[in-house]
Amino acid sequence: HSWGDHLAKGFTVVTVSQYWRNRLIRRGFHPERIRVIPVGAETEDWPRLDPEEAKRKLGLTDRLVLYTSPFRLNKGILQVLQAVRLLKDRFPEILVLTTGVTDRRTQEQVRRFLTGHRLQNFFRYDGVVPREAVPWVHYAADITVLASQEEEGWGIFLLEGMLSGKPVVCTPMGAMPELVGDRGIVLKGNSVEDLTRGLEQLLASPEQRQRSGRAGRAFAAGFSYQAAARAHLELFMELLNPS
Repeated sequence: HSWGDHLAKGFTVVTVSQYWRNRLIRRGFHPERIRVIPVGAETEDWPRLDPEEAKRKLGLTDRLVLYTSPFRLNKGILQVLQAVRLLKDRFPEILVLTTGVTDRRTQEQVRRFLTGHRLQNFFRYDGVVPREAVPWVHYAADITVLASQEEEGWGIFLLEGMLSGKPVVCTPMGAMPELVGDRGIVLKGNSVEDLTRGLEQLLASPEQRQRSGRAGRAFAAGFSYQAAARAHLELFMELLNPS
């Protein structure tokens, strides 16, 4: 028997999203033995920063910033750049900002794309950002975007963008749609055309960006580390003291 067979029969399993709960059920896990406890974030300690000050601090004044991270092909960086190529004439101040751990293949493909389409002035990579500086990057953005090409278990990057009051755009991959919901834009697919339409909708409407940002911040505030810890503790007590 595999470990999955044993888990399916006798253990309670914690997963981070309804998406993964449904996948486990399809694998044969009993629905009553699966609990969804979303991953927490630094909601209590997440600062309230001035977006304009953040832009000045990062040298991004007068740019419409699309922030995506991490800087890897499977997270959709090329799709974002392809969308920018289609949007830059209408929004010449647009800029793709990315951070985080990357790899040589990603860097080389992005370099070739930027050079081939003369997009060097529309892209910036800031490397691995110290944890204490991460909120400043989020606040400097106008839109948080994750065009992931793979299933996402949750979406901490998107959650941090929402905590910063930013509108979010994501592909319909994995658990991201249940996190974003109607508070942001969940694309119909993961094509460049879908992404371009979603970004254009927000870029053209500062009012929609503000509404979406407010709704996302209010929603994200409920996903604290403390709430996740309490949910785990309640589950442990329930399992130790079954009725």
